[in-house]
Parts: sequence; structure tokens; C-alpha cells
Amino acid sequence: QPGRHPHWEFFEKRIARRAGHVICNEPNRSKEFARIYGLAQVPGVVRTALPAAWPVPGRDSGLRKEMLKSIGLDPEGNFRLLLHHGPFSLERCSPEIIRALGILPEDYILVFTGTDKSSPRYLQAREELASAAVASRAIFLDYTSYGMALQYAACCDAGLLLYPNDGIGNYHQAPGRLTEYLRCGLPLIAPFYPVFKDLVSNYHVGVTCDPLDPESIAGAIRTICEVPGEDLDRRRSRLRHIAETDLAYDAQAGVIENIIRPLI
Repeated sequence: QPGRHPHWEFFEKRIARRAGHVICNEPNRSKEFARIYGLAQVPGVVRTALPAAWPVPGRDSGLRKEMLKSIGLDPEGNFRLLLHHGPFSLERCSPEIIRALGILPEDYILVFTGTDKSSPRYLQAREELASAAVASRAIFLDYTSYGMALQYAACCDAGLLLYPNDGIGNYHQAPGRLTEYLRCGLPLIAPFYPVFKDLVSNYHVGVTCDPLDPESIAGAIRTICEVPGEDLDRRRSRLRHIAETDLAYDAQAGVIENIIRPLI
């Protein structure tokens, strides 16, 4: 994120100029990295992604019921759980997502993970939820192990992957959450930036929208979630397969292997 974190940028540039090899996680970010830091060579690209063999749990109906009961909902109800992986954050368009929730029917529930209930972020989230009149439609999960976080993810119905266009890092994204969501069978609601448009066009993994427009976000969510029930299992299986093949870490790991192999 050049220009946003000057101290980080100072050290990153010095290290990158002295490194034998530099690796970024997205092609456009890689080119910008080389241009801004004056590197002689464009860094290699390895997507931030789960390896194909990484163990990921299946959907747990019992855990899903516990999540619904935690905010007083009928555990047998037909709710749609929208996963916001991580706590409330302006860099993840949380205020816009909450306002989109206010547009959606009451069976849509927002799930935040990794939330410290004594933190300012939690209080800010509560204020935004109250302002949008959806204070009773959000689940806040505590910090958990990585494996447990994936278990919660597998209990949800769609993954929110939104970022504002406020810098190179947020515009040219290759987030680890992408394959975490897909491995759990969750389709994506993503911003309409080129990298995500390409993913949706090539692999049909979700829907893009304007990440700063609650109406656009709400429309994308409904497009994702309001599909015939008999198609859901087939879609989950297809998304998991994509994340285990074309979008897995393994697909680009050769870049790193080619660097390391001559050294051992």
C-alpha cells in the first residue's frame, strides 16, 4: 500500500532492492511494486491461496443451529448467513455491508468473525447496526483457531469480499479469504474491479458489485443467495473443486519451487 504506510514502505523498498527474489500475490500489484520501488525485475506472482491438500471441514448443521440460537433465532429457520471474515473494518466496507443488510429481508443474517467485544471496532459495528435498524441480525464470533474459523465459514451461505478503491493494495487484490470461502463452498460477493470480474467471468464463483453502494451490494447478495435449493449442494461442490485445482496454491507454487530447488 505505497503512500499509506510510509514506515512499512521504507523498509519494504530497502529489503526488496537487496533481495535475490521478490514475490507478490497479484500480477498488477507486482508491476506497480517494481515501478514504485525501482526494481530491475518484476516480482514473481504466487496467489495467496490454500494448498489443495489443506484440510477443510464440511458443513455442520449442528454448529449452524448454535450460531442462530446465539442471537435468539429459530435454529430450524430458513436463514441466509453472510460471512464477513474478520471484525468490522472500513477497509472491508463494513458500513456499506451493514446498510445493505438493512435493505435485505429479515432472513439475511451477517456473521462477523474474530471479534474482540471490548474493542472500539465492536462498538462501532454495534452503532452502525443500530443506525441501520438491524441490531438483532448480526452474529459476532470470538477469536478462534484457524480450523474452527473454517468450520464457521462452512456453516454460512455466501462470503463477503469487499474493498474500497482507495489504493493499489485494495484495488489489485488476491486475498487469502478467496480460497478459504471457496473451499468452504461459499460463493463470493466481490467488488467490480478487474481481477474479480475476471474470476467471476472465468470461474463463475460469485457476483461483483459496487462496494460503496449498499443497493448494489444488496442486489448482488440476493442474486447469490436466492437460487433453488436443489442447486446449492452442486454449487458448493463445484466451488470447492475450483479452489482445489485452478485456484489452489499448488497451481503457482512452481515459482517458489524453482527458486528454492537449486539451493538445496
